[in-house]
Amino acid sequence: MNTTYTQPTSSNDAHPSLLVDLAVRAFAEHDYAAALCLAHRALSAAPASVAARNVLAAALHRTGRTAEAIAQFRSAIAAQPGDPVPLFNLAGALSEANRSEDSLVEIQRLFALAARADPSQAWIFQRAALLHQQVQTTLAQNQGQAADRAIATLSRSAEALSGYPVRIVSDGLPEGVYACVEIASASGADHHVLRCNRLLPHPVRCHALAHELIHILLASEARAAGQPTRCSLSPSGSESLSAFYEKPKRRLHRQGCTRDELQEAVAEDMKWLTRTMVNRSVDLVVESRLHRLLPELRAAQFLALDAWHHVPWPTPSQLLARAGIRPRALMRMGLAVDCVSAMLHDSPFAGATDYAGSYRGTEVFPLATRLWEHWQAASPFFGPGDECRLVGDFARLLGLGSVFGFQADPPSNSGLQPPL
Repeated sequence: MNTTYTQPTSSNDAHPSLLVDLAVRAFAEHDYAAALCLAHRALSAAPASVAARNVLAAALHRTGRTAEAIAQFRSAIAAQPGDPVPLFNLAGALSEANRSEDSLVEIQRLFALAARADPSQAWIFQRAALLHQQVQTTLAQNQGQAADRAIATLSRSAEALSGYPVRIVSDGLPEGVYACVEIASASGADHHVLRCNRLLPHPVRCHALAHELIHILLASEARAAGQPTRCSLSPSGSESLSAFYEKPKRRLHRQGCTRDELQEAVAEDMKWLTRTMVNRSVDLVVESRLHRLLPELRAAQFLALDAWHHVPWPTPSQLLARAGIRPRALMRMGLAVDCVSAMLHDSPFAGATDYAGSYRGTEVFPLATRLWEHWQAASPFFGPGDECRLVGDFARLLGLGSVFGFQADPPSNSGLQPPL
């Protein structure tokens, strides 16, 4: 039911703010004709009123006059650039008009205002985060064929640069693992094997394939330049890490664990730390290159990273509270590298995500901030093989010293052609 308003007989009979309030009420009750009328009258009385222009634009949009609505939203933004409301409404109107790329631009502008926005406007940014998800989903669907072409081109580049063919296998992989790659020069095979989880949605699959193909490219570039392609714990590094485990080993031995069980647990946990340090560090380079060089995969990248961060992993606080074989100091270090990874995943999306939020307020965050600042300073100057050196840099910044050793594969003699 529409509300009947006792309306003034001229624009001078009511204060413009009252007309705006009435227009907002009419809009909320879906009486868009009344909202248009009241908003027009408010603007006649106060042409500079951003609130009146915003409700006018919203009513125009709801009555199908989208082009006029977009123009009015832009006028409201120009009159008051720091107001997030018309920016959010403009982004929504553009999205509904199937102009997803334009909508994404306005969403990014909106989140640039978040740091200085009034706390009472937090709801706008919460709704904008949902809109951002919708827009990225639409973009990924629209860019599906372009993403496939980009993957095919990337695969050919990886084959040409490495000198080995790429074989893609759809496979069942553990939860949270989207894809993995066996690089020919490291495995001794005559081809690369890229295993991809067969259950992935198309955009997430495209991102996973691109991610692993870039791993091949990085290794091939380093190999061609005679730079390190692999890193692992050195013998002295293993001894240094083992020393961290002495206290939890004594505690668990008193609780009944045998020495053999403890040694096996320490070995497995050291593998965890090595994988975390290496994979998270190198993936900073991979994801940065993917975002920079493959614009047709940026929406797929968002969906893949967002899905991974929404797997119900234990929180940093929960992990820090555990009292197992893993020393607290090493737990902090591993989580700091995880946090840097989350910071990188947040960085392309202009504040629409906060994957690193769960680390703030923990003892991990200062360590992660040091790593992040190093990454930001060093990454613009990276060359072939520097992703391996980043692993060593992070280890030193975390206080582990030179625990990693680096290996370079021999250069390929096959030029740019895959082996026969």
